[in-house]
Amino acid sequence: MMKVCPACRGTCMGGLHCKRCGAVLTDIGDRSKRDDVTGVGISIRALYAARAAMVLSCAGFLFGAALGLSIFRQSFAAHGVERALWDVLAVAGFSFVWWGMTRIGRLHFDRTLASNRAVTGLSGAEHGFFPDGDSTT
Repeated sequence: MMKVCPACRGTCMGGLHCKRCGAVLTDIGDRSKRDDVTGVGISIRALYAARAAMVLSCAGFLFGAALGLSIFRQSFAAHGVERALWDVLAVAGFSFVWWGMTRIGRLHFDRTLASNRAVTGLSGAEHGFFPDGDSTT
């Protein structure tokens, strides 16, 4: 759950108090405190895009490991060069799936930052996003 500090305008992934200034954090979804979260939507989209990229990379690791192990099983019945070929195919399958999912996550993150930049001129991932020069992270 994303929270915003109304005092220093920092974003946090949770908690009750800001780690920088100690003020009470405001929940992003709290409609009664909309003034506290004005202007931080773009940095929150960047943070959620980074989180989605991380989840895709982790899923790629798990799916790649499953594929690699299923291919690796075939090497138990083989001998010699054929066994080495199955082993290389297992490592290649794992690497390809993990790399592919990580790349998809990176493309999603880059696309989100480009969309933010096209709309507001800022990506949401740079420091000094707010007019008073405070950092968004």
